[in-house]
Amino acid sequence: ASDYSGSETLLATLDEVFTSLLRDIRLGRGRILVPEVFLSKDSGREWFDANAEAFVKINSLPGAGGASQEITIQQFEIRTREHIEAATELIHRIISHAGYSPQTFGLNISGEAESGTALRMRERKSIMTAGAKSERWRPVLRDICYLLLAVDRLHTGGTAAPERPNVSMQDSIIPDITETARSIEMLLHRPFEAGED
Repeated sequence: ASDYSGSETLLATLDEVFTSLLRDIRLGRGRILVPEVFLSKDSGREWFDANAEAFVKINSLPGAGGASQEITIQQFEIRTREHIEAATELIHRIISHAGYSPQTFGLNISGEAESGTALRMRERKSIMTAGAKSERWRPVLRDICYLLLAVDRLHTGGTAAPERPNVSMQDSIIPDITETARSIEMLLHRPFEAGED
């Protein structure tokens, strides 16, 4: 099953949030309101150009209230922060629902170096998901390797007898050499109890 199984609604909502953000950006482009006399005409015809920077005309008498000859700049607010916050929250929920920690995807990183123990605690959910996937993949990989060895012996003259190899998955977190050295030092200086070799 896909990691995103069950998160389809959240993914659709995330798509709506980004669509809304792009709509805000599109509608928030600056516009210039100018009097009709400022606009150029072609053969007496006027047309609407959505990409024009000045296209809205003010139909008023010249000099009426002193506003007809003014150029007005219209700039709508783009709600970038609100959209990004909503999208970030949805991304966190999608990642968590998929069985991973946000830190695995570079989210909620404070920028400080962490020890292996602290990193494991923060990425516990991702480690558990990776462990579950490893258990599902291990027997399948053994069967694939056994099949390849059998094909090699049968069709390419291989001499090795087909055997199912032992498959071990690598840990996703590389142990810190300092932490390993500290653990060894603690074991070496630990007092031996009666009955221990």
